Amino acid sequence: MQLAQRLAPLVPADEPLHRLFASLDGFPGSTLSSYSPVFLLLYPLLGTYQDDLPALLTQAQRLPPEHVARHLLISLDLADGPDGAEGACVEQFTQAVLSLDVPAESRVALLELQRNAAGVLREASEFLLPVAEALQQNMALLDEMCAQFDEELRAMGREAFLRQASSLDPAAASRYRLRPLLLAPDTNLSLPPSPEGDTQIYCGVLRPLLRSLLASAGEDVGRVYEMIRVLADPNRFDILCFLNGRSAYGQELSEQFSLARNTIHHHMSKLTGAGLVTCSVKGNRVYYTADRERLQSLLQLQSALLLGPK
Repeated sequence: MQLAQRLAPLVPADEPLHRLFASLDGFPGSTLSSYSPVFLLLYPLLGTYQDDLPALLTQAQRLPPEHVARHLLISLDLADGPDGAEGACVEQFTQAVLSLDVPAESRVALLELQRNAAGVLREASEFLLPVAEALQQNMALLDEMCAQFDEELRAMGREAFLRQASSLDPAAASRYRLRPLLLAPDTNLSLPPSPEGDTQIYCGVLRPLLRSLLASAGEDVGRVYEMIRVLADPNRFDILCFLNGRSAYGQELSEQFSLARNTIHHHMSKLTGAGLVTCSVKGNRVYYTADRERLQSLLQLQSALLLGPK
């Protein structure tokens, strides 16, 4: 939390942030934005990263078009690595992108990314370099996060960690070098082998925090699930919309929706039980009203649980 607060002023405006660092439409989303333009360009080079971000960005900007095409094929999981004729990579990349089952806008964006990789990385550098400098200034806090990760890793054991805490299944004949991934909960980012031949895997140090938050959100999950389950019935959904900003009693609802009184009573029992509708007695009638405050709270919870923080 401290680190997020310190980095918040460095976050760019929504438009460049989304354009450069958000996954392209039609590709799987992730906390790493692994299908974002910047990640796609840099991922194949991360195995050679030597704690010098300016050098890495300069190296990436100087790559010829054939190498950029090859790297994008690797990042998109359309090629495993160099296989000979670099000169054919641009054509291979173009054909592979045009055959992807993603929105046309994303295919166009990928083709433009290959043609203008240096320009994209120059723009991204304006945001990445200040963040990297800020992270360097907060190294003590980062070291503390890494120490917590190391302690958990030692307690669990390397193979157990990979099997139980991630989707990775270590091969018996392979050696693994686990590194902390500080700003995401994922534990599935693997890089090309190190010079020593070890497979490098970056493991999210925020994963325990995420598990804790999900566990503490169990009650909220149940409330959101109940809301979705109740509103899955089209009649109840229509009734709730009708009651937004007005009150109505049973006979009114029966006439409005052409439903029997006992059917209306059943639906209102479900809606009030889920906390979506309140009822009040006036004379000999029970009036129902949508609980706007409760509904807003549940919708905010639903957004947080399904989409994560903004």
